Amino acid sequence: AAPPQPRATSPWACGPLQMMRRLDAWLLWVQIFAVLGGGAVLTTNLGSITAARSGPPVSAGTAVATFSCCQGLGRLFGGTASDRVVGRGAPRTWCTVLLLALMGAAHGLICAPGPAPLLAGVALAGFAFGSMFPVMMVVIA
Repeated sequence: AAPPQPRATSPWACGPLQMMRRLDAWLLWVQIFAVLGGGAVLTTNLGSITAARSGPPVSAGTAVATFSCCQGLGRLFGGTASDRVVGRGAPRTWCTVLLLALMGAAHGLICAPGPAPLLAGVALAGFAFGSMFPVMMVVIA
């Protein structure tokens, strides 16, 4: 019988001080910070954003409810979506890149005039914000 193959050690198996010396750890941190920060900015400022926009009014309650519902959907389906990405042969960390792009597109939509782009951007931002939590936990674990 062939001798057992040694298990590959994870690049994340080092301690916190060694982790701070790794470029990939900093890139992951920046991505997570940008997505969660983008969601936190919207969560705390949607009332001001909706009040400051010109054109047809959108109530702050509608925007916050849209964000919250899509955040909940993101938390429910973010893990399943990341499992499909892994099933297609891509590393799970690509999910953080996709969520970062989704958050960027969401903020771009929010800048567009009219109520439809605002609500679409808020929905996309909520989904990206909510999806980052399950993806982040699986990537870091």
